[in-house]
Amino acid sequence: MNKIGYILLMCLCLSARAQLYTKWPVSNTNLTGNYGEIRPNHFHAGLDFAWENILGSPIYAVKSGYISRIKISPYGYGKVIYITHYDGKVSVYAHQLRFNDSISNYVKREQIRKLSYEVELFPQLNELPVKEAELIGYVGNTGGSTGPHLHFEIRDEITEIPLNPLMIYKLTDTIKPNCTSLALFDIQDTLQPQLIKYISVKNKKDSLYCVNDSIVINQSKLGIAFSGYDQEMFNGNPNNIYSAKLFLDDTLMYHHELNYIPFDLANYVNEFSFEADKRKYQKCFLPSVYATYMYKNVKNKGRIELKDTLFHYIKLEWQDEAGNSNNLKFYIKSKELNDYKWINTKAPNFMNVKSGFTHSAKSFTLNIPPNSVYQSGFISITDNFSSKKSVNISVPNTPLRQAGMMTIRLSEKQKERAGKWILKNNNSVCLPKVSENFNSYNFKSFGNLTMMLDTIAPTIKTAVPLKRLKTQIKKAENLSFKISDNLSGIANYYVYINDQWVLAEYDAKSDLLTYFFNAETPTGELKILVSVQDRVGNVGTYKLNLTR
Repeated sequence: MNKIGYILLMCLCLSARAQLYTKWPVSNTNLTGNYGEIRPNHFHAGLDFAWENILGSPIYAVKSGYISRIKISPYGYGKVIYITHYDGKVSVYAHQLRFNDSISNYVKREQIRKLSYEVELFPQLNELPVKEAELIGYVGNTGGSTGPHLHFEIRDEITEIPLNPLMIYKLTDTIKPNCTSLALFDIQDTLQPQLIKYISVKNKKDSLYCVNDSIVINQSKLGIAFSGYDQEMFNGNPNNIYSAKLFLDDTLMYHHELNYIPFDLANYVNEFSFEADKRKYQKCFLPSVYATYMYKNVKNKGRIELKDTLFHYIKLEWQDEAGNSNNLKFYIKSKELNDYKWINTKAPNFMNVKSGFTHSAKSFTLNIPPNSVYQSGFISITDNFSSKKSVNISVPNTPLRQAGMMTIRLSEKQKERAGKWILKNNNSVCLPKVSENFNSYNFKSFGNLTMMLDTIAPTIKTAVPLKRLKTQIKKAENLSFKISDNLSGIANYYVYINDQWVLAEYDAKSDLLTYFFNAETPTGELKILVSVQDRVGNVGTYKLNLTR
């Protein structure tokens, strides 16, 4: 984003409280997840609403506008609606069970036209208008959801950056944020901070304190992290804290606010936070590259430099979106003064943030482009490619910000099935980009990269034993198949009844492909064909004859 665009965004966001929303998307505002919450590989981009028996509860449009996007997917947001409003914002309603009748009919027509369950649609400006408080759908568990809930976002229409909804809504909240633990790091080696100790934090009548508030250590170059939570209501979910400040002797050293986090920087959470003893910690010191929008005032990258052996005053201050605040004060001194460690940036295995890293071997080349990591560091490569077609890349505490590339020279035999060779990257699969003599792969995390041949078609079977299915089919409401693939993953799936394509829903969490019987389903003898294709083109088929 250019500077002018950023200034415009800030102006829009600063005026957000003057444009407060009053209609919530569901009737119960019990938050089980808030904006900026630390999730695997990303910051949470909105609010989660969940309560007992929420499945099937109504979802309402929070403002008048028009539906500008609809997506159906077995992954991610599942069944999701995007509504563009007339104030420059877009509201998002994800993981829905189903949409209202008019939206469902619109989507079904497009699915049939495209012969695909998975669709992404962009209705015209006045094609699907909605009014504030209009019913648009029902709470579900579709896509990557781990349980029935509504995931709700508000985005800026122009930048598509998700905004913190609790800066746009006024939620009754009188509860102060709470801190449970601190972590002190020795950052003498700025590339590899070393944990010094954890410090337990107590809470007595909303007042935070350390049992020992005068801490003596041997290090003078420090980084501080905290673990804590915020609740919007008593006995509510322990959600994330919106704002954190760090003071050294009354000088503000660090301040972040969880807002305006772009999706392309969502995985900065891997550098911003860490987990220890089932607690999630947020660092109050910065790496070389960071998500600038989050930070309001940072001095010396948040590093605490003790320049004498006297006690110094530390204060951490937290605030939620409603303005409730809490703080923790303690004193710290170092027995000795340490200088920063010298780093050999000329070493052949040193990866610089700004210049990236390249490694060439006999059979492959690794390339980490500039600005692909958040912190410079020393890279370790274990090459087992000749024997196991495996390479392990290790950079301690340095997550990938954007994809690296592995280019592999193919043998004459491998060229015959070049498109079937995948790259297994930890728990994910990288597909090949095939050229004359090479396969190239984009990988998204460091770790073990293994080249594997995928020639096995997906497997298909009925979800219930075939004998039971044939006896129950006349009373059944649907027909389900268990589909799975051992390596590259499922790409396409089709169900035909009497040689006619029919709409079937795929739930990737349960591996179920389900056709729901309706008025258009023929009776009598049914000739059923299920065809499933994986991501490298292997096709599995299953044929079945039933009488209904």
